[in-house]
Amino acid sequence: MTIKLSIAFDSLFRQRAAEIERTGYPEVQINVVWSAPGAESERVMENEFKGLLPFVLHDAINHIGRIYLTQTVIKTGGTPRVRRFWNFSIDAIKEALINAIFHQSYEEPTPVEVQVTRREISILSFPGPDPSIRMEDVQAGRAVSLPHRNHRIGEILKELDLAEGRSTGIPKMLEAVRKNGSPVPIFESDERRTWFLVRLPVHEQTCPGPGESETVEIST
Repeated sequence: MTIKLSIAFDSLFRQRAAEIERTGYPEVQINVVWSAPGAESERVMENEFKGLLPFVLHDAINHIGRIYLTQTVIKTGGTPRVRRFWNFSIDAIKEALINAIFHQSYEEPTPVEVQVTRREISILSFPGPDPSIRMEDVQAGRAVSLPHRNHRIGEILKELDLAEGRSTGIPKMLEAVRKNGSPVPIFESDERRTWFLVRLPVHEQTCPGPGESETVEIST
């Protein structure tokens, strides 16, 4: 499964790869870890994406979509109507990763950690939201826009048509899971706001496990 992030991003990636390498974009790192319950080791499979911001976002999001996303198709017996949904919303994953890259610390860079299991995908980044923002407002998508700690990163993401810079990332994440019929994401942080965790639960009616089967049809 190849994910089209945006027209601007895909155009940049195809036509300006060499220019991107000369532009001086910051380096970032995203680690994607697949864990299977009951395994001897929790770290069953790990992929590391490290390099210039546009390439890392592109490669990590497409890797997650290609390896871990599966579609379920429910067919109603005797009618042509079908209902389709994904185990996880790729648009929600994209927004969560963009948010993590946007707001992470570049003074003490720490990799963004993506943990994939059959039950959820979690995205952990450092630090957390500004202490003046209540987690209740984050959960409701009502986060107040404050001066960004990474203005240049925001400009880069806007240039790639990946962010608007108006605190729209979490509302767009909530809308993405709603459209897919997935449970509401869970947002967590500690009191000192040293970390931020986004948990995306699996769709409750998902049949295949990540990477097992692209489409499952069910007659009801």
